[in-house]
Amino acid sequence: MGRENWGPYARQRIGQSLGPARNSPIGPLFLAARPMVAASSLVGRRPQPHPVTGHATVAAFKNSEEELRRSGRRNVVRLRRGLWLGGGRPDRTGRQAACRAEAAEPPGAPAGRAPEVEHHATALRVAHVINIPGLLQTPDHARALFAQTVPPLKPHEIEHRVSHRVKRQEVLHREQPPPYTAIIHEAALRMRFGDRATTRGQLTRLVETSELGHVTLMVVPFETGPFHTSGQGFDYFHGPVSQLDTVQIDTDHGGELIDSPAPLERYRLVLDRMSATALDPAKSRDFITHLIKDL
Repeated sequence: MGRENWGPYARQRIGQSLGPARNSPIGPLFLAARPMVAASSLVGRRPQPHPVTGHATVAAFKNSEEELRRSGRRNVVRLRRGLWLGGGRPDRTGRQAACRAEAAEPPGAPAGRAPEVEHHATALRVAHVINIPGLLQTPDHARALFAQTVPPLKPHEIEHRVSHRVKRQEVLHREQPPPYTAIIHEAALRMRFGDRATTRGQLTRLVETSELGHVTLMVVPFETGPFHTSGQGFDYFHGPVSQLDTVQIDTDHGGELIDSPAPLERYRLVLDRMSATALDPAKSRDFITHLIKDL
C-alpha cells in the first residue's frame, strides 16, 4: 500500500509518531510497517453490540479480518481462533482463550490446529475416498496407517500419534456430541491397512459407530459410477456461526485448513452431491456388514 493511498489523518499520525526517524535512512521501513501495525491492533478492538443478540457478531469483524489478512496470516488465525473459542463472540474471553491456546503450542507448531476447531464445531461433515475418517479409526488401523508415513516415523512417534487420534475421538462420545456425518467411498472400506483382523475390527467399529443417534454414515459404492471429487479427503467443520466454517483437506504433507468463502461453498456442494449418490444409512450399514462376512 503506497503512501498516496493513506488518508490525511493517517499521514499526520504517522508523521507525529515517526518524528525525525522518517528522514533517516531507515525511514521508508518505518513507513512501510505502520499499516501492518495499525491492522494488527484491530485484534483487540471490540465492535458495537448487535441490536438483536446484544453482543458483537462475526459480521462486525469482517472488515477487520480483511485488513488483518494484509498484515499477516498469524493475526487472522488469532482472530478466528478467538471467535471459535468464544462461541462466535469476539469478546475478551474469546481473545484470551485464543492467546492461551497459542501460547501453549510448541515452537514451530501450525496455528489454528484442526483438532481445536474440531472440538468446538457445532456439526461435522466428512468425505473420504481412500482412508477411513480419523474419528472413526481403531487404534490398530491408525497404527498401521501411521506406519506408512513418509519419511518413516519412529515407534514412539507412531504411538504418540495413535494416542492423539484416540483422544480426538472423544468429541463423538461426550455428553452433548455434535451431529457427525461421514461419507465414505467403498475404496476406503476395501483398502487394507494391517492384517485381516485389523480390517475386520475397523469395519466392525464403523458398524457400531453408525448406530449412535448423532452419527450418520453413508457409503458410496463403486457401482455408483462417476464420483464428484478428485479423491482428496476433507473434513467440514461448522462453526458457531457460518462465517467461521472451516475445511481441513488431507495432503501428502499434512492437513491444511481452508476458511475462504468460495472454497467453502465448493466443498459444501461436493458434500451435497456425494450425499445424493451415497447409500442411505441403513443400506450403508448392511453394505459394511456384508464386507465383514467376506473377510
